[in-house]
Amino acid sequence: MKGAEKLALLVCTAGEGFTARSREYNKEGDYLKGFITDTMGSWVVERAMDLIQEKLENAFRELGMHVTNRYSPGYCNWPVSEQQPLFSLLPGQPCNIRLTGSSLMIPLKSVSGIVGIGKKVKKRGYACDICNNRTCIYRSINRNCIH
Repeated sequence: MKGAEKLALLVCTAGEGFTARSREYNKEGDYLKGFITDTMGSWVVERAMDLIQEKLENAFRELGMHVTNRYSPGYCNWPVSEQQPLFSLLPGQPCNIRLTGSSLMIPLKSVSGIVGIGKKVKKRGYACDICNNRTCIYRSINRNCIH
């Protein structure tokens, strides 16, 4: 966020459907379908956030500005409890997303984040090898990652 002139707070959800259907499959004992459905929900909401960020990047590029990587509570050593102050900056329950007391978003297949915007900011590749989180699974397999 260093050098950012503006910040954008982002929230997105895939809704309750994926989680509900995944639970149904699991109750029926079809754990593979449950797992696949749950994974699809995660993929859908992450891709939606990528599209939102891409639209931001395109809009600000026309103004001669750049957008940083997206950072979200729960990633890159940013405690998930920081959802609370992040959501306090947003009106009501954006996208019908609410927070539990432990900062879990409901619907579960939801993502929040923040990006920096400015003429001097840069979007970088995710380099897990320079991350401070030594217990992160992506860093432990020593590869660059996108998560």
